[in-house]
Amino acid sequence: MKLYIRQLAVGPMANFVYLLGAADSEEAVLIDASWDAKRIMAAAKEDKKRLTALVLTHAHYDHVQALPELAALGLPVFLQQAEMDFVQQWAAQHPAAPAPYCPRFCALLQSSPQTFKPLQPDATVSLAGVEMQMLLTPGHTVGGQCILAPGALFTGDTLFVGACGRVDLPGGDIHQLQQTLQVKLKALPAETSVFPGHDYGPVPVSSLAEERKTNPFMQDKEAIGLGG
Repeated sequence: MKLYIRQLAVGPMANFVYLLGAADSEEAVLIDASWDAKRIMAAAKEDKKRLTALVLTHAHYDHVQALPELAALGLPVFLQQAEMDFVQQWAAQHPAAPAPYCPRFCALLQSSPQTFKPLQPDATVSLAGVEMQMLLTPGHTVGGQCILAPGALFTGDTLFVGACGRVDLPGGDIHQLQQTLQVKLKALPAETSVFPGHDYGPVPVSSLAEERKTNPFMQDKEAIGLGG
């Protein structure tokens, strides 16, 4: 199938967000709600797309700054159950300073739990005319996920172009990230395009074939994640 994908660079931390849907659909979902809700909505309108859902790769603050504004439009928010559980536990233990999780996200989770649609590992969901597999890819966070659509993988902070996410924040785990990168993602088709959550590499979009050849974090079992 032909996909509609629009990549937007937003915010002060070189984040990417994505509008995704079937090319022949009037609907689109937003992958991550990093910053600048007005710009995101303007881009959807410009492309004659109607946002119908939000999908979060993970809940770090730089990926959810625009979430309250967008969720207020009545859009459901899809993320892994494991991520929701960890964030709730972390926020309860650190009420004064829940970083790296966003206080606004935690407040929304508490005040509007019906907004969130928790996912089980590797669940398949049909959104905006596209079958999307929500791959549980822990390591950067406990419940991080990559979104696999036909021929396209949206990797958040799990995999960057030439790099990968850091593991030194709460919920990070180097061994889980190694398993994610060197086993789970390596098993996907080589021709799959990689759409990262940050503009950290020499190009904004890569492929699994290219990352397998050139990204040391998909090869070196001792590698430790950087960035994100």
